[in-house]
Amino acid sequence: MILALITVCALMALGALLVVVWPQISSTEIIPSIPAFFFELKHLHSERLRFLANLQDLELDRSMSKISDDDYALLRSSLMTELSRIYQEIEALEKRENILIQIELDSSSRRLP
Repeated sequence: MILALITVCALMALGALLVVVWPQISSTEIIPSIPAFFFELKHLHSERLRFLANLQDLELDRSMSKISDDDYALLRSSLMTELSRIYQEIEALEKRENILIQIELDSSSRRLP
């Protein structure tokens, strides 16, 4: 009985070790690597959504007279500045990636004689 328990524990430990180590020693990649561009773009879009939600909350607070007009103007200006920065970063990132993709396509389509 004890031998069976030790065997089961050893097999479980071996299985856990295999799950942890296998991706590092495997020679074939199961999931293709995702370019950092997509993670950065996803982060920027989530930031954009967060600031848009904050802007919407600010408008609601103003309509309910929870904040003064001066505070509203200051906070709105700050949010709009950040949103502008985010939109510019998204546009620059997409433009840079489109240029790199176009260069890759152009270079792969050219054939040397």
